[in-house]
Amino acid sequence: MKKIINFLNKTVNIGAFLASISFILLTLLILSEIFSRAIFNHSTMIADEFSGYLYLAYVFLALGYTFKENGHIRITIIYQKVSKKTKKFLDLFAGFLSLIVISFIFYRAILLCYESYSYNMLSEGVSETPIYLTQIPMVVGLFLFLLAIISFILKVINDK
Repeated sequence: MKKIINFLNKTVNIGAFLASISFILLTLLILSEIFSRAIFNHSTMIADEFSGYLYLAYVFLALGYTFKENGHIRITIIYQKVSKKTKKFLDLFAGFLSLIVISFIFYRAILLCYESYSYNMLSEGVSETPIYLTQIPMVVGLFLFLLAIISFILKVINDK
């Protein structure tokens, strides 16, 4: 069981790495736009559009890692005062509920991405970027989030 949990956690860490790259690219894009406007009085024309895409990638790719590191908001007022057995039940309940909700969102994200691909949807910006390319990080991030939830559930079940 621990090997599976470790494998899932390492896979989720890939999302954190990709999110970091996305954040670095976002920062470099904004800096290049600032310097381009300040020095050459010229815009890259794509900074607004692509910074949105990179931000979307950053947020979604980091979801699983944030969950793994207990970075999501948790309301612990009641949780702190209950027994260990009740905590385990609450964790399992929350884990399975999260698994169901995020699975549905993941499924809908796949459909959205496929629809964008099949209709050959392009952005309205100067770049005319295929929209499905910008939605792939959303699908990957939600998949990694699902893996983090599964890892959480397995840890709770394995905890004695």
